[in-house]
Amino acid sequence: MTELRKDIAVDIASPIADRSTLVVGIGRNSYTDRDAGEVAPLVDDEWRLLQTRTVELVLSAGGTVYFAGEGSGWSEQWGEEEAYTVVASVVVTDYLRRAFAVLAVAFGQDAIALTVGSTSFVGREGWTS
Repeated sequence: MTELRKDIAVDIASPIADRSTLVVGIGRNSYTDRDAGEVAPLVDDEWRLLQTRTVELVLSAGGTVYFAGEGSGWSEQWGEEEAYTVVASVVVTDYLRRAFAVLAVAFGQDAIALTVGSTSFVGREGWTS
């Protein structure tokens, strides 16, 4: 298996497109080196580094991070696992999506969840866009 660097630094800011609300979800699932048949969870240092690199990737794209924090989740596939979520406003480009794919591979993740949308506000006067 080719070793990938975990100190990814890219400049992917784009002033052209409109910003979207981006929610990034990562989980501390088991790292699997299918070629070697090894399975082990991310160690604490790797888990913290993945969290840091996730935030840095959003910031390097010119994003504004509104929230970044830990929790836990449960799924049929993985059972209970630690989770980390980042909520940001950023231009979401194909390049940014590919950069998250590279990050997932570098840390042995099956996937990184990206939810892209627009934010709406609900106030006393009702819904506004």
